[in-house]
Amino acid sequence: MNKRLVLLPMDSRPASTRLPARMAALAGFELIMPPLDILGTLDSPAARDAVFAWLDSRLEQPVDAIIISCDMIVYGGLVQSRLPDTANEITALKVFNYFRELRKNKPALKMYAFSTVLRDAITASDESSFGNWKKQMDGKSRSTVESGIIRKRNLSVNRLAVRLAGDGLFDFLVIGKEDTAAGNPHGGELESLNDDAFSFGERKTIVLSGADELACLMIARAAADIYNLTPSFFFDIEQSILETTPLYEPLSLEENLRLQVRAAGGRIASFPDCSDFVLMAHMPNVGTKQKDLFLEQIENEKSGDESATPSEKLIENLQNHLNKSRTVGLVDAENINGSSPELIESLLERQLFFRLAAYAGWNTTANSSGTVIAQCAAGLSGNGNLSQKKRLRCRFNFLTDRLLEDYLYSTKVRPNIISSTGDKLDISNREEAERILVEECDSELQKMMSTFFINRTLPVDPSGKYVAVPDSGTIRSAVFPWNRFFETIIETELIFAQFGEVAD
Repeated sequence: MNKRLVLLPMDSRPASTRLPARMAALAGFELIMPPLDILGTLDSPAARDAVFAWLDSRLEQPVDAIIISCDMIVYGGLVQSRLPDTANEITALKVFNYFRELRKNKPALKMYAFSTVLRDAITASDESSFGNWKKQMDGKSRSTVESGIIRKRNLSVNRLAVRLAGDGLFDFLVIGKEDTAAGNPHGGELESLNDDAFSFGERKTIVLSGADELACLMIARAAADIYNLTPSFFFDIEQSILETTPLYEPLSLEENLRLQVRAAGGRIASFPDCSDFVLMAHMPNVGTKQKDLFLEQIENEKSGDESATPSEKLIENLQNHLNKSRTVGLVDAENINGSSPELIESLLERQLFFRLAAYAGWNTTANSSGTVIAQCAAGLSGNGNLSQKKRLRCRFNFLTDRLLEDYLYSTKVRPNIISSTGDKLDISNREEAERILVEECDSELQKMMSTFFINRTLPVDPSGKYVAVPDSGTIRSAVFPWNRFFETIIETELIFAQFGEVAD
C-alpha cells in the first residue's frame, strides 16, 4: 500500500496542486489535497474554516505525513500574504496551535511546512499595477508605508514558524524568498531568519530563494525521511555560472542549489560516479542577462541580445554522462518564464529529452532548479515503491507536462494568443481565449509529433533500455485556470503502439 501524504497547498494554481501531484506520484505517494474550490485564487482567499474541516475528516484515516503551506493557513494564500487585512500575528498563533494539538494527538505523524518571504513588488493584476510592479522590480520605486507594515507582520510570522520548528512542531521547515528586486532591498529579512534558524531551528529550517517549488521540495524531503534515503548530486556546471545570481533572486546559483539539495534531504557529491544524479544547467554566458520571456511577450518587444546560448557542449556532456550510465537532471534557465526552444529541439532531435531523470524550464531559475532536484529525489524513492512500467509512465507524464508547458505553451503558443486577443495580463474573453489556446496547442503538438515522435522509437529511461513508440497525440483540453496568460493546464491524449518495452 502506498504511503499517504496530505498537502495543504499554497493556493489553487497548477504550480501549487498539479505539479506536486505529479511529484508525489513519482515518489510512490498517494497525495491527498483539499478540493480546489476551497483553495485561494487571485481574487479570493482560501476558505480556511472549510480547509480545516476537510483536514479533520481526512485525519480520521491513516496518514503518514502532512505538508503545510503557512501562507495558505495563515493568510489564505500566496497573493493574500501580500495584503494588509488578511491576518496578523494572533491569527498565526491560533493556526499554529491547531498543529500543536495535532502533534500531541498524533506524535508519529510527520509534519513539514513551507513559507515565503514577501516579494519585493506588488501583485501585477492589470496594466496599471504591472507598471508599478516593473518599477519596483527594477529598483526604481520604493515600498509604501503599508507594504512596510505587511513586511514586518510576515517576518514576525516566519520567525514564529522557525521557533516552532526548533521546538519540534515541524519535522522540517523551508522558507523561500519570492521575487527579489534589483539590489535585494530586503536582504536583511533573510539574514534575520537565518540567524533564527541557527539559534532555534536546530538544523530543521532552511532559508533559500524561490516559492512555487517549495511544496515539491517538501514532498522529496518526506520521501527521503520515510524511506531513509539521502539522494546525492554532483554539479556539472561551470564555476563561473555557479557564481552568477539569477534574475529576480537574492542568492547565487551555487548557494541556492546547495540549499535546495539539503531541503530535499540530499547531499552534494564530489564526483559524478559517486552520485545518484548529475545536475546540469543551461544558463546564459557570463555577462549575458537572462531574458524574461513573459515580460517580452506582453510588452511585444525583444531584448537587445537575440542570440541563443550555445547548447552543443552541454548536450555533448549530457550524452557522455548517459553513455557512462549516469542519471542526469537538467535545469533550463537561459530564460525565465519559459524554456530555451533551441535546447529542447536539440534534445528531442537526438532522442535525449525522455532519457533525462528530470527537467524544468519554468518561472524563475529557483523554481526550475528546485523542481529538478525534487524530481530526481522523488524518483529515487519511486524506484523502490513502483513497478518498472509505473515508474516509466510517471516520469514520462512529468516530463511531458514540462514539455507542453515550458516549451510548447510558454515559447510557441503564448505569444500568439497575446497577439491574437490583444490582452496582456487579465483575459477579457476567457471562452474565446481558451478556444484559441486549444487550437494553437493542438497545431503545435501536431508539428512536434510529426517532427520528433511519429514513426520513431523513443528511449524513455536514462539507460535507454526501455522505449516507447508514439502513434498519435491530441489536445483534450486546455484552460486558463486563473484567467490570465501566466499559467495554463493542458491535457493531452497520447496513443502509443507500445510503451515501456525493452528495446530490440
